[in-house]
Amino acid sequence: MTLVSVLDQVSDVYIALSYLRHENTAGYGTSLLSMVATYTLMQALVSVAQHRKHPRKILWELLCIFTGVKPAVDAYRVIVGKEMDQHEIFDAKATYAWTKGIEIFAEAIPVSRDKARTRLSICHR
Repeated sequence: MTLVSVLDQVSDVYIALSYLRHENTAGYGTSLLSMVATYTLMQALVSVAQHRKHPRKILWELLCIFTGVKPAVDAYRVIVGKEMDQHEIFDAKATYAWTKGIEIFAEAIPVSRDKARTRLSICHR
């Protein structure tokens, strides 16, 4: 599962660079926006959900976000039945659900742009 998360992130970077290489700035921009939205929203989740945690543990969570393994780490915590700590606002299942929701939302940004662009081009024919 960790490999899949990392490969997903690598493919997002590859697609963004492909858009840039082919001088498609709109595609590059939406791909970049998708990645930035993922990182920003996941950082916000970590900040809110674990605001009283030890700084090293928060840095660990942030490292998981930037390496692309946060969804896999959260899934592992659900599988092993990690208990909720006193300082946590969400349990492992809720954190995993929020993480996946953020991923789905951010991945939909480029798709939404492409759909809107297609519909607008059909309307103007």
